[in-house]
Amino acid sequence: MEVTKLNNLIWDLVGSNTDVKYPTLISNLTTSISQNQPAEIEKHLKTLEDSLVKCKINNLSISNYKMLTEIGGEEFFGVSSLNKIKTLLNGTPFNNALTVQKLQEYNTKRNEFITQITQIKGNFEKLNIGAHFYDDDTYEVGLILPEELTGNTIKNINKNLHRWDQVFKTLKELTGEQIEDTRISLVNNGSLEFFFENATEIALCLSITIERLATLYKRIIEIRAARLKLAELGAPKSEAATIEKHENSEIEREIKEIVNQIIKEYSAKIEVGRKNELKNALTGHIKFIAKSLDQGVSVEITPPEIEKPKILNKETTAENKNEKEEAKKLYEEKLAKIDLANKSTALVKEIVKTGNEVFKYLTNGDNEIEETDEEEK
Repeated sequence: MEVTKLNNLIWDLVGSNTDVKYPTLISNLTTSISQNQPAEIEKHLKTLEDSLVKCKINNLSISNYKMLTEIGGEEFFGVSSLNKIKTLLNGTPFNNALTVQKLQEYNTKRNEFITQITQIKGNFEKLNIGAHFYDDDTYEVGLILPEELTGNTIKNINKNLHRWDQVFKTLKELTGEQIEDTRISLVNNGSLEFFFENATEIALCLSITIERLATLYKRIIEIRAARLKLAELGAPKSEAATIEKHENSEIEREIKEIVNQIIKEYSAKIEVGRKNELKNALTGHIKFIAKSLDQGVSVEITPPEIEKPKILNKETTAENKNEKEEAKKLYEEKLAKIDLANKSTALVKEIVKTGNEVFKYLTNGDNEIEETDEEEK
């Protein structure tokens, strides 16, 4: 795995352990169980649950969670830790002594893990191994390509990366960015994970696309379930055919709306004829992204970490009022963009590799890419 990306993860894990106050919470729960105090057990379990549900580790990107699993820490943080504790409690409900023993064994393993990653964090600092950070205007787009899609062959990997390069170039032209070959900023070793730095507008266009496609994916699954239920209940085949037709029309309609939203909100001043060409290319790209999600490709968008402007912590005065209002406006706009990026990545985590093939029969715009390839030649 890539060492600077691991460093980021370890910083988050160590920080989360401190923020959640986990050692104190688990100690209180264990004590109340050993003393057989039902009311106290319920209170401390509720406090622990509230804390772990809010843990920022629950929002790890797909690639970072995969890395957490690889280093053996997935059961020690956030909701995963809560589920583990509840499993231990439910396993021996009438034997408090055994429950305490199992909780202590689990806590010992967790403390050992925290000690190990804390030592690694210190060693990284001593070895001058930095973390993977971006400035306020840089977002990272990560692609995790499943082996089932690429077969781990250079030809197929190159084909997929080339197609994504075309997506980025179209979005760059639409948003007024300089059109250039997409540069890989990081490759996470040991798997097919590629990361690219992008301007805010590019990341937001992708966030909108992915958020709406993932939401559509979930909606189509619900429609499909209703269609299958009707068939089981003996409804006329014409009813099922009508619903299936509705599925397809929903997909095409949503793609058109995504294209229109991006063109409306993010397209720069481009000559009308060229804008129409880019609109057609964007339609093909969005279909490609939809099919990629169907094929198990994970697209994660990691926003920059931003700090609250210091002026917002100051008392408002006549002299700083305008400056403070402007700083607040810009800060809230950045937070809204970050929230959109995080939401899109969270939705991808829900649907990736579900195997439902919602977009299976959707044409994916290969003709646009082939035409572009011919122009480049």
